[in-house]
Amino acid sequence: MRDWLRLIRWKNLAIVFFTQFSIWFCLVEPQGVLPSWGDSLRFFMLALSTGFIAAGGYIINDYFDIQIDVINRPEKVVLEHKINLRQAILAHLLLSTVGLLVAFFVSGALWLVIIQLLCVVLLWFYSTHFKRLPVIGNFVISILTTLTIIVIYLNYIPGLSVTDVFSFKWAANASGTTVYVLIYAFYSFFLTWIREIVKDMEDIAGDSEMGCKTLPIVAGLNGAIIFIVVLEVVMLVAGIIAILNVQTIQSKVGIFLFLVAPMFVWTWFLLRKSETAHYGLASKYIKFYMVAGLFTLYLFRFYF
Repeated sequence: MRDWLRLIRWKNLAIVFFTQFSIWFCLVEPQGVLPSWGDSLRFFMLALSTGFIAAGGYIINDYFDIQIDVINRPEKVVLEHKINLRQAILAHLLLSTVGLLVAFFVSGALWLVIIQLLCVVLLWFYSTHFKRLPVIGNFVISILTTLTIIVIYLNYIPGLSVTDVFSFKWAANASGTTVYVLIYAFYSFFLTWIREIVKDMEDIAGDSEMGCKTLPIVAGLNGAIIFIVVLEVVMLVAGIIAILNVQTIQSKVGIFLFLVAPMFVWTWFLLRKSETAHYGLASKYIKFYMVAGLFTLYLFRFYF
């Protein structure tokens, strides 16, 4: 069981669940109102669907990454050593299928099934092709991470059609909830993109030996750092815009302290050394930063 839990990255799945729970409980649910039994069940079913699909994605990623992982982190490899490949591919298919079925039974909405199916397909092609290419692999994972936030919000908007969802008509709604969801989705997208680049910097040895063309390999470590700084500038500008547009002083201070300011500290840390172990720490720190940022949602719900 321990090997299977490691294979499906149970800690990462817990973070995904906490992210979705925080968005639902702090932004989607009415302020000051306890969730009803029906709303709670609806959320947990959608979170379960996301968890199944993500778990299947982690398995298929390790399935196609065995040779690279043997070089980069041999102590963490479980496929072939403790779990055979046939079991792994069957587990991927089972988890992905169950995830799609649960998504359908959550609301019966076609748009939700399409999004979850798109996630399954993207995870497959990410594992087989995209992750070995510069930029696009990191971009795909960032999109998938952002979708875990957006689907929670969309699932509680009544009467949405496929056209409404994919034409982004829902984003034109200028309500406070929509604005906050978009802010967190935006930061989730860019922080994930940055973290994926840092992970590629950490894994440059194995990726290079296996012929991958990730950004650090194509542009060099310095080029990858420059790209990260560019992404951070975009985040900084967006943070300033968000601060200028939210209504209360508490919200402005919260966005600055928990979303904007930590980025400067993390960048200073990243630039201190150019070592694999250092990049590994930087990757862990930005994950901590992402999780810590979610606690601002609880400040908004209970205090702001």
